Amino acid sequence: MSKNFWASRLEILIIGCVLFSILCSVFLFFVLQFSETAILNAKFHNVEFIQKMNTNEVHKFSRFVLENNIATTDYKDISNWVKSKQDIIITIYKDDKVVFDSTVREFRPPKNDGRFKNNDFYRPLYDVEFSDGTAKIELFCFWQHKYMNIFNYINIVLSFICFLIIFLFLIKKRTDYINLMKNEINILEGGDLEYNITIKGNDELTYLAKSIDDMRKSLSERFNVEKNSRNNNHKLVTSMSHDLRTPLTVLIGFLEILNGKKYADKEKQDYYIYKSLEKAYQIKNLSDKLFEYFLAYNLESEELNIEIFELNVINEMIEEFIFTMSDKGFKIKYNPILDEGKIMLDTQFIQRLFDNIFSNMIKYADKDKTINIYTVVKENTLFVSFKNIISSQISDESTNIGLEVCRKIAEGHGGSFYTKNKENLFITVLKLIIIRR
Repeated sequence: MSKNFWASRLEILIIGCVLFSILCSVFLFFVLQFSETAILNAKFHNVEFIQKMNTNEVHKFSRFVLENNIATTDYKDISNWVKSKQDIIITIYKDDKVVFDSTVREFRPPKNDGRFKNNDFYRPLYDVEFSDGTAKIELFCFWQHKYMNIFNYINIVLSFICFLIIFLFLIKKRTDYINLMKNEINILEGGDLEYNITIKGNDELTYLAKSIDDMRKSLSERFNVEKNSRNNNHKLVTSMSHDLRTPLTVLIGFLEILNGKKYADKEKQDYYIYKSLEKAYQIKNLSDKLFEYFLAYNLESEELNIEIFELNVINEMIEEFIFTMSDKGFKIKYNPILDEGKIMLDTQFIQRLFDNIFSNMIKYADKDKTINIYTVVKENTLFVSFKNIISSQISDESTNIGLEVCRKIAEGHGGSFYTKNKENLFITVLKLIIIRR
């Protein structure tokens, strides 16, 4: 309940600011409307003002009639002029008859001789010289409505501006906080992960700031762990170098004895050869462990020496390992790549990847069961899968560092590597990108 409530605080704040701003703008609108009505009523109840406005319009109409040689029977031209004004009604009298009325659509003169004299001259009549003689016009103008519409538009604009000003003022504190968070995030992007994000308030922005600060702490801790890891790697390399130096020194000593023929008999010679080979294997095992550990935790894609090869290079690598395993008594079913194309590889690292895969199969696969190797090409992707039954005679467990090396190498090539152990069936899948041109 509390969590849901606090999660909506920012929304409630914004809605409250909007409603308050609307109320203020509506109040301003009605105040302006009231003031506008009072001003217009005072203005348009002034007889002199109305007469002056009407006289101006009569002069405009007279000029139109004179310039265009208009007769009282030119109903269409007169109607068009009235429509252009939009806020005027004109009635024209000639010989005490109504000869034009703008309130009547498509006015036609009466067919009888009846009189249509306006008996209610509460509005003054004005003389206008037409091409067919003098006539009187009665003018009625909707001046107040015209100005009322103008003021209404102004009132709406002012009310909207009032709404924006009040709303922006009310949320300014939160927008300032957003800008502050933006600047502080820029500081974090610059690499200063020790900078604390400002946390204030109690809404979604506060929760966001806290989340960013928690992420900062997490990244800082992660970088510290990586730094410690690098230090540990350095210590490991130093230690392994010492471990390598001892058997290497002994090996050099044995080789110098053999090279100088400083042995008593053939039996001693064989002994020194055996010991030399033993130390060489010891050095190889130590160097393999060091190399794999380094690869698993320090491989970066930019360190790879990528070149473009024919897709068949994968077949060649796999077939070399298949030959070695067949020689050791393993049964292998291989489905080679038949598709044509090119692939970008660092052959040294890919060779290392296959070496780890096949070394694991030699160590853990059941010789009595067939090892299946399949290749599938789908669009721009190559899938290579390895399936083998795990031997029941395996007693020692793998450290999986070789598989981690494979995963790092595959990812460095833009692909992926994953394994699955299902009911004693070990499945390995390698995915690499193919170049289509």
